[in-house]
Amino acid sequence: LRLQVLKTVQARDWPGLWSFVEAYLRATGSKKQGVSAETLRKYRRYVLDLLELWAGENLLRPHRNAGNDYVLRLQSERLHDPPNHRAAAEAAERVREGEGPGYSRSAISVRLAAGKLLYHALRYAGVTDANPFEHVRLGSADRAPEDKRKHYTAAHVKRLLRTADDPADAVIVLLGAHAGLRIHEMARLRWGHLNLLEGE
Repeated sequence: LRLQVLKTVQARDWPGLWSFVEAYLRATGSKKQGVSAETLRKYRRYVLDLLELWAGENLLRPHRNAGNDYVLRLQSERLHDPPNHRAAAEAAERVREGEGPGYSRSAISVRLAAGKLLYHALRYAGVTDANPFEHVRLGSADRAPEDKRKHYTAAHVKRLLRTADDPADAVIVLLGAHAGLRIHEMARLRWGHLNLLEGE
């Protein structure tokens, strides 16, 4: 296995290397053979993107800051995503919000996971001890996640309430709209959790 993977890396046969990474994921991943086709598609794309971006990097002995440099690049620019209006609008929104013009935090997180997967597989094959993404952190978000989400408008909430078949459905809509509760939080909510005097 070691010799086969080493030859694949030396030949820069990236599709061949991905085949090994996919086999590794299927054999050792928590979902084994149950990993979804969509997950495989994304991981394949992001691993191949990383390999293309690191054309000048020694894959088996990347420089000390290679992982952090990769994340910084993703934060500052988008790679070769197909142009579309939604992506352009998202990029403009991030710039307005004081973020970089690159990928969102969640998109970078998935690409980081793909990079980690690649190096887990390479270490498993015994071709490297490198772990360039081991200490890479995205840092804390500047704003709370709830402040970044698009809120339902009052008109949306009214439309949802009109479709509520019974009072329990209406309560669910209102708890989500006004208290920001998730479904599991709604299910566990008890009267003792409410402070009606303080409105909390």
